[in-house]
Amino acid sequence: MNKNYFTYPSKVMNITQAYTGNYSHHTHTVGTPKDYPIDEAGDPNEKISAMYCNCDELEIVAIRGLGNPNVSNTVWLYSTSPVVTPTFTDHAFITFTHSDDEEVSKLFVGQKFKRGDVIVHEGTNGNVTGPHVHIVVGRGKSDNWTLNTSGKWVMTGDTKKPEEVMYVDTSFTRIYRDAGLHFQIVPKEVSYIGTPVMRNTSVDQAEVTVEKLRARKTPNGEVLGYINLGIYNILKEEKNGDYNWLQVEEDKWIAYQEDWVTLYPKVSSTCEDELATLKREKEAWQIEEQALKEKITNYESQIQELNDQVTSLNEQMKELTSSSTDEAILTYRVGKSDTYYLYLEQDEILKLYKKTNV
Repeated sequence: MNKNYFTYPSKVMNITQAYTGNYSHHTHTVGTPKDYPIDEAGDPNEKISAMYCNCDELEIVAIRGLGNPNVSNTVWLYSTSPVVTPTFTDHAFITFTHSDDEEVSKLFVGQKFKRGDVIVHEGTNGNVTGPHVHIVVGRGKSDNWTLNTSGKWVMTGDTKKPEEVMYVDTSFTRIYRDAGLHFQIVPKEVSYIGTPVMRNTSVDQAEVTVEKLRARKTPNGEVLGYINLGIYNILKEEKNGDYNWLQVEEDKWIAYQEDWVTLYPKVSSTCEDELATLKREKEAWQIEEQALKEKITNYESQIQELNDQVTSLNEQMKELTSSSTDEAILTYRVGKSDTYYLYLEQDEILKLYKKTNV
């Protein structure tokens, strides 16, 4: 049981008196405050039946009546963690009354029980006509009685009707007599199933992208659980009803809808060859692109060198034009064989002469 359901505490439900009718329980429900007791007589084929821990853990919070002939033995228990009931999720309490002294004397406040542990048996302590257990349940915590306006001792706390607090776990409890009360059955828990696989382009695949997509034994057949998110190989496809059904594992089918499942058709060998060719071409283009980038970088370096030379020449020309002499000569050698002489004569244009093999 994945959830902490608060369930009926006996293996056989045999309610001999509910909180309805005009018997001894009537004044429990017409006064203020009130509670809603039931008398559980257990399996009619057993002499004495047990009451069990009906949630993950119960703790005894009070024991009263022991050794007092005027007060019925009563044990108050409280869930140590929130429980799931038909009407709320919270801590809950349960009380057992009429168990015999010998059994109750072995219990103690603070004692804890796990689901399925025997707590008490039906008994005849107090004002009873036969072996049974008087049961009261509610939300939150209770540890005592209080006298209501009808003169009845009722349980303190937020008492509730038993069918509002307890489910019936049919794998544990057999209903023999419910005294006209309508208990809900523990909801059937649906588990997650399926083992996703890796992406594989050589086969048809489907990716489940939504939670709570049912996996069925056959198309539109018995629900096995919810399929886990992930990628699955498509084994078969079949149209049934309003959906196309995909077999994703042995005896596991899911309904296809675009919002639920993404399809990945397998890639043919021709397509794979084309993809490989494109990949190689891309790699060649990347190599060529790198070579071009290196050439551009080299050209930019040469241009920078030439710009530096032009800047140097401009500076030399500036010096010549500011000279006070009538004539200045600028010599500029290019290579090993050619030498250029630049004569600057006052009031005249620049004249460029070339002398070879100097």
